[in-house]
Amino acid sequence: MTTAATDTFTQSRDEIVDDALTNLGAIGPGRTPTGAMRTHANRALNRLVKSIDADGAFLWRVVRRTLSTVAAQATYTLGTDVLSIDEPANYLRAGQTGRTPILSMSRDDYMVQSDRASAGVSSRYFQERTLAGLVVTFWPVPDATADSIEYAAVLRCKDFVIGSDTPDFNSKWIVCLVLGLSATLAPAYGQDSGAWDEKFEAERSRQLNADNEGGSLPLVPFGGSYY
Repeated sequence: MTTAATDTFTQSRDEIVDDALTNLGAIGPGRTPTGAMRTHANRALNRLVKSIDADGAFLWRVVRRTLSTVAAQATYTLGTDVLSIDEPANYLRAGQTGRTPILSMSRDDYMVQSDRASAGVSSRYFQERTLAGLVVTFWPVPDATADSIEYAAVLRCKDFVIGSDTPDFNSKWIVCLVLGLSATLAPAYGQDSGAWDEKFEAERSRQLNADNEGGSLPLVPFGGSYY
């Protein structure tokens, strides 16, 4: 026996759809669904992955991006693929090397800001989610052009467009997608989705827990202290 030299297994949109339909008995293993079945399942799969966006910031979809400031411009529209910004951001003056942190502020904090025209090196930002994309307002307002603001962009899940598209999830999530699609499609095929929902939620919870960023966990005896 030999051990395979690769670890790149993934599945395409059509393979995920076929496996979910096979789970429901709508087609047999290795069979091809009708065009109408596949079209319906494709829509359901895209709805499913969009709903998973609400589960949080997946580590592999948090990327560092930069924007160039414009003097006296406080508000910037980020790419339509950006779901949110993961705090903190940072500000870098042109020609310098020292960065200044920029922390987020709530809507309430921004709404009660008495002087929104104050200019300088930004230290706070407020983000607003719109259908056109994420809009970010910095305070104080940048006072120079071509300074740099670096931020951690949390990206939206990519759509499944054609049958050969693969998910922009780690491959360990494929089981979760198949189970979730099985649960979503079950009522359309006259089945109770309950059992599939239970399996899907258990697998989703397991993957979400596994995708947390690692960190130290201090354990303190009951009634004790950290010191």
